[in-house]
Amino acid sequence: MPLMMLAAQPGLAANGDRDSFGYTYYDNASPSGPKYEWTDISKSGTCIEDKGSDFERYSKRGPFNIGFSFRFYGGLYSKFYILGPGIIAFTQPNQAGAGSGDRLPNPNAPSRGRPTNMIAALWDYLDPGG
Repeated sequence: MPLMMLAAQPGLAANGDRDSFGYTYYDNASPSGPKYEWTDISKSGTCIEDKGSDFERYSKRGPFNIGFSFRFYGGLYSKFYILGPGIIAFTQPNQAGAGSGDRLPNPNAPSRGRPTNMIAALWDYLDPGG
């Protein structure tokens, strides 16, 4: 018996409206968005590893110098921290509410009770140690 499946791809916005700080986003599907170009960094940079069983819950590394200062949602930052759940935080992790040893639930962000001063592009519990 022949079987044919059709699946529609979900519609996702290629860009977003400005928020109260003036930030917006564009992805590479937007005509004014960034052009994707792969840069191989496997032979450069700094390897940050953690191979413990508690990596997901407790891992936080940093601070690391960015090399310049920049404004992000009203703050001026020149350092960052890396946290196990795929988060880059710009304040001390416990101050950001992330990396404090408490698992951060994904579905409830953003909200006033959740971490701030962070980028959570991969907000999921990652274990680079395998």
